Amino acid sequence: MRIFLSYASEERPVAERVCRVLETEGHEVFFDRDDLGGGDAFGERIRTAIESSQVLVYLISHASVASHSYALTELAIAAALARKQRPAILPVRLDATPTDAVPPTLRAYTILEPQGDAPAEIALAVDRLRKQRQATVVRMMAIAAGAVLVVAAAAAFTWRSASAPNPEPKPEPPKPQPEAVTPRDPVEALNDAILKRTPPERRVTLTGMPGNNGWSAVLILADHTATQVSYRVDGDPMFTDTGSTGIPNAMTGRPLPNTTIQLAGPFWRKRTLAVKYVDAKGQENGPYELEFDPRSEFLRFTKQALASVGWLTFQEQPAGRRIVYFTTLLSFKPAFTEIRYSFDSPAVDRVYPFATSASDVWPARMDGDQLFVPVPPGTKFVTVQVVYVDGSMDTRRYDAP
Repeated sequence: MRIFLSYASEERPVAERVCRVLETEGHEVFFDRDDLGGGDAFGERIRTAIESSQVLVYLISHASVASHSYALTELAIAAALARKQRPAILPVRLDATPTDAVPPTLRAYTILEPQGDAPAEIALAVDRLRKQRQATVVRMMAIAAGAVLVVAAAAAFTWRSASAPNPEPKPEPPKPQPEAVTPRDPVEALNDAILKRTPPERRVTLTGMPGNNGWSAVLILADHTATQVSYRVDGDPMFTDTGSTGIPNAMTGRPLPNTTIQLAGPFWRKRTLAVKYVDAKGQENGPYELEFDPRSEFLRFTKQALASVGWLTFQEQPAGRRIVYFTTLLSFKPAFTEIRYSFDSPAVDRVYPFATSASDVWPARMDGDQLFVPVPPGTKFVTVQVVYVDGSMDTRRYDAP
């Protein structure tokens, strides 16, 4: 299996052992961020590695859930993926990190708490996920095979009924035999039914995914038999082929086309895309005109991401002091007009200051921002509210550890 190993740099020795054990078991592990180097492509490569993984192993520790941990960004990227693209998530607690400090995305899964050798127990858990995946595939094949048998049995019954001798045969004049009709491919019929129910303007749509090097536009095709996709941006004279993923399409047996397009240029610039595709019959469809609005796409992405990750992170300081970090929210600040909060009250009567810039990308820069606020002694909970740029609001309560 393809595994993405997400960890804090403080846990690197353990992560190295986990990587070695998993590779010994025959798995392909994405482990070392240092191999990627720096530059604008870093975030895109991380996101590509997560998208291509079947399992994300998250090593939970005090360091990996701290507000500055890049592991939280990796988790947000995974959580923001569409359900079919999202890898299975295996959270593993390595130390005494309190449960309420663990991001909600990880708490939604059963957290593995090794009692002995952590790498060995992680390998066993991954093997269970592999077997569950295989069992699911076998079950789906069995269901498909059962459907084929039912259809075959129905056809046989119809044939027997039609060919059963009439107890009182009556002579009839010979009739001309109809030409043989080739049975229609059920897969083709299903795809045609989907296209028939899909309005032409909705047959190709897109969703945006922000990263360190700008936007990726992910195309969504209603036609599941597409074999080739091409596009042009903002009236380019030529269409560009997106290439192939190399993954066989279960409906056609041919490789699936790549449906991700990198959009170069300023982060907040609107674009117009024209998209064409070739179906399994060799027919060209389109071009379909699509509008890409980065503001609305970033708002959608932020709401989806914040539904899956914790907004605040508490940290103990010397002399019994406690602070709460707002850095997770600040990384999405272009989607907000206001952040409000309150201690031990739902009033959200305090405004959290932050600055936005026309050049902000994702994750947003926080150079001039206040990253945390002190927590008054004895505080039991913090209420925080975000006001989005479209006027909608979302409020959460976080119990102080």
